[in-house]
Amino acid sequence: MEERPDPLAGPGEAVVCILACGMGLTIQHTRMGRGQGAKFPLIIGHEIAAEIVEVGSGVDPEALRVGDAVTCYFYITCGHCKWCRLNRPPLCANFKGYVGRQIDGAYAEYMKAPASCFIRLPEGLDYKTYPAETAVLCDAVATPYKVLRRARITPLERVAVIGAGGGVGIHMVMMARWAHAHVIAVDVVQEKLDKCREVGAHQTVNAADGRMTEALLDLTGGQGVDVVVDYVSTPKTLTDGIKALGRGGRLVTLGGGGG
Repeated sequence: MEERPDPLAGPGEAVVCILACGMGLTIQHTRMGRGQGAKFPLIIGHEIAAEIVEVGSGVDPEALRVGDAVTCYFYITCGHCKWCRLNRPPLCANFKGYVGRQIDGAYAEYMKAPASCFIRLPEGLDYKTYPAETAVLCDAVATPYKVLRRARITPLERVAVIGAGGGVGIHMVMMARWAHAHVIAVDVVQEKLDKCREVGAHQTVNAADGRMTEALLDLTGGQGVDVVVDYVSTPKTLTDGIKALGRGGRLVTLGGGGG
C-alpha cells in the first residue's frame, strides 16, 4: 500500500470516489505482466461502483454531473470513429488503451479517467447497499448479455456453456435461462456443476473425461446444440464445441486458452 495525491480532473475528465471494485481475468493478466503495454508502476482495477466527485472543463453537464452514480468502460476510445459508431470499441481507430493498464485504475479511494469512460448507473439500482455486486455487473452480467445478442439466442434453443462454473460462466447460465433457452452447463469440477444446477442449468456435463462432444450429442438425441459459449477456449474445447453444434449452430468464444 502507498499514498498517492488525490487526482484532479483535467479538461474532458472526471474524478470518482470508488465504492467497490471487482477482480476479473483482465486484472489477473495485468498483475502477472500479461497486460497489453501496461505502464507500471500502476493502480489496477476497472469494474467499479462509484460516485462522481469532480468534473473537468468541457464535460457536458447533461452527460455527467457531480453526485452521479457510475460504472466505467474498460476501453479508452474516441467515441466518434467508424468503429466506435458501429459499437465495436476494441477496434477504435484512435484507441488509447485500457483503464487500469494505460491509466491508473480503481484500487484506490479516487480514480480519474476521461469523462467518456463513465456511464451512469440505472436509477433504482441500490448500489449503496450492494456496491460489490453493482461493481461486477459491468463485466460478469454485461458480458453474457452481449453474448445473448451476438449469438442470437432465442427461447427453447439448446445452449451449452463451457466453463459454466467460472465467474462469468455462471452468470451466462443464469442469463441464458433468463432468455428462456435450454441450458447445458459444462465444467470439469462437480461442485461447480452442482452450483450451475442450483442457479438454473437444466442439464450438466462433466467434461473431465475429455468426452464433452459425445455427452452433448447424447443429451440432444444426436442433433447437437444450437449455441456453444466457450469461456475456456483451448484448441480442444473450441474443436469439440464446434463438433457438438447442430444445424445452424453458432459458437461464441470469450476465453483465453491460447493456441
